[in-house]
Formats: sequence, structure tokens, C-alpha cells
Amino acid sequence: MQLIQQKSEQGKFTPGKHIPIRSPGNGIDQNADYAFLGVWNFVKEIKKKEIFFLKRGGKFISHVPSVKLIGI
Repeated sequence: MQLIQQKSEQGKFTPGKHIPIRSPGNGIDQNADYAFLGVWNFVKEIKKKEIFFLKRGGKFISHVPSVKLIGI
């Protein structure tokens, strides 16, 4: 799993689990099945940019307003 998060957090890791926080501009690792979408307010823009990830079956995990999976 990867974490997509705001610019100030990119290049760091989540506490405890050490999940890498990456920029949406880097794209999502081809081995990832899920990516946590920390920037939930940009879901439309990120879905457009990551269409390859979504078409191959990848899903985003969002936490706002409640935990949910976002696919195509």
C-alpha cells in the first residue's frame, strides 16, 4: 500500500507502519492494489490522473467522511 498525501508530508513515512508517503505526480507503484488517499478533497483530479491504476483494478482507500474504497 502507498499513501498519497499533502506536499509537506511527501517523502516521509507513516508512524508505526512506515508506509511511504508519495506525491501523486510520482504515480502509483505498479505492484500496489490499494493506495490511501490522504488528500480526499482532490479525489476527482487524482482519479483522472491515475486512470491506469484504477483500470487495472487498483482502489483508493479514503477516510472522509467515513472509510470507503474508491474504484472506477
